Amino acid sequence: MAQNITAATLLKSQARIAEAYSGDTPSKYPFNEPAMSAAALLINNQSFQQSAFTEDGKYRGREINWIQAGSSTITNNTTPSGATQTCDLSNTVGATSAAKLYNNNMLISAEIEVTDDVYSNVFSVEELIDNRLMKAMKDIRAALNTKMINFLDTNKTPINNDGNLPDAITFNGTTDIFEVDTTAIDLQSPRGLTDMDALAMNNDLASWMYLTGRYNFYNSIVDAQYDRLNDDMRHVARFFDPAYNIYTDPRSLDATLTGKNTFIVGEGTYAVWDYVHPGKTNVPTEVSADKFEYTINDPVLVINDNGVLRPLRYNVYYTRECTSVNKTVGNRTFLHKWEISLLGGVHEAPASEDTHTGILRIQGVGV
Repeated sequence: MAQNITAATLLKSQARIAEAYSGDTPSKYPFNEPAMSAAALLINNQSFQQSAFTEDGKYRGREINWIQAGSSTITNNTTPSGATQTCDLSNTVGATSAAKLYNNNMLISAEIEVTDDVYSNVFSVEELIDNRLMKAMKDIRAALNTKMINFLDTNKTPINNDGNLPDAITFNGTTDIFEVDTTAIDLQSPRGLTDMDALAMNNDLASWMYLTGRYNFYNSIVDAQYDRLNDDMRHVARFFDPAYNIYTDPRSLDATLTGKNTFIVGEGTYAVWDYVHPGKTNVPTEVSADKFEYTINDPVLVINDNGVLRPLRYNVYYTRECTSVNKTVGNRTFLHKWEISLLGGVHEAPASEDTHTGILRIQGVGV
């Protein structure tokens, strides 16, 4: 019977979805939301130790250890003088380690439903279930991608620490955006990328990733895959080399924010995680009659969880209900319902003493 969905049926659906995403086919295109900005931030979530914080056996939040700098450690910057030296060191505020507790502040949910009856073909109903689950996860990825782009924009640094900006770069103190005159600095060239490196270093970033949209550097990154084969184009290897940590989102970044955008994101400037109850697995558990709870892995996105890359996880709740009975033919129609949820958090790191956040928004202007 088509409506006789069991834990085994739900588990097999996960396997079919994973198989469907193993290669590119036109039938997959409606579910193909790569969420490239979210993918970049999830993968680079790597510079601190995160752990679930429990109290009385209940989950209370996420505990994250940050290294924070204190005040200046310079106490003497003149010539040595015995009269100014003492045997004892004074009390100062140096680097401190701070553990902070964060709540889950991110919940993205999608609901789907499938109606069937006893005369439905079992295979077609299961295929429809797979279809709706893939659509739900695609919509969650799209919503997550927008959330992560807006997160970067909201938490971009409100100050500039580069005291020697080139004439072609201006920090707009009203919008908190570094505006680059692209008639002077080409944001499609290795030289332009070198200028961005200097901007990052002079803003006190030690290591960083680039996240760029459709207009800045993207064409050069793609062209480099072909030009690098030509001996006269070896300079483009900079765009092609993964070591430079350049990620692109030509589909959503500029469309969400408007303009020609690139973010420089310092390592350790944010924390992101997903959360599922420790008692849940991908094996559906019947918590009451016709009600199942389980987890499902996203077929596209992976997250760096304390140095381990694993699929992003969703919480799933499934139930069914009888919606009608045709007593003439003894036919019952059932409505199958799912709620798929991404639960977790995304938080910015504590800012530096001067309020610098380590996230720079660059915008090309002038052309």
